[in-house]
Amino acid sequence: MLFRSTKAAPAASASRSARTTRTVGQASFAKEEFVSKAVAVTRSVHRICHVLSIGAKVRRTRELVISWMISSHLSFSFFFADPCKSGATCGRCALCQVVDHSALCQCPVNTVGNPLELCSVAPQRCSGSGCAKGFRCEGGYCLKACRATTDCDCGQTCSNGKCLSQCSSRMQCPQGQICDRDICVSGCRANSDCDFDQACVQGQCQNPCLTRNICGKNALCQITQHRALCLCPDGMQGDPTAECRKLGCQRSEDCNVEQECLNG
Repeated sequence: MLFRSTKAAPAASASRSARTTRTVGQASFAKEEFVSKAVAVTRSVHRICHVLSIGAKVRRTRELVISWMISSHLSFSFFFADPCKSGATCGRCALCQVVDHSALCQCPVNTVGNPLELCSVAPQRCSGSGCAKGFRCEGGYCLKACRATTDCDCGQTCSNGKCLSQCSSRMQCPQGQICDRDICVSGCRANSDCDFDQACVQGQCQNPCLTRNICGKNALCQITQHRALCLCPDGMQGDPTAECRKLGCQRSEDCNVEQECLNG
């Protein structure tokens, strides 16, 4: 009985196909008729393939469905949409590839970011110089000069003559930059916005040892986890935040109560 129902479907389909063929020469198919046929075919295939587990019968079912589609002037693209074209699957500047019937989003080569949100050109670090022609070092990164956004790469916006990366609440900026009105600008809100050898001082990532006289006389300043650490050099002692002195004594007050300073 199941096999007969398989044969009955093409018969009914052939009748509909005949009516459709006569209509093609006069006008295009109505959208509702396409949708109705698509639903009918999908349900039939699911029902038949669920019951007929024998390979030969499944192949025969597929042949019947394909034959019906050809006679009805339909293509597979009508039933199976490209997931990369069916909607806004990936983020801006991202690439979309179909893998196992699903859309796979990824950022192009030499770009970084979240492919579901935004991809942008990977920024190049600099230290005062070393940028390519047409770029300038600012805030620790090489920034491309521009007159309009069309001069910038995908994922960037021209602002104040510089190509700046676009950003959002879910797409963060590189170290040393913050997201301000959807673009990455030089600055910081906390030490975590800066590299480990810098600290957030007055909204900018700076060397904490150079911003103020944090260490005492003759002391050394080292940076550890965004913080300045004062140390006395080898052969010297004292309070590194006040003054470091050579080992020994300069005056009797440097010695214990029962001692005095002789010849330094």
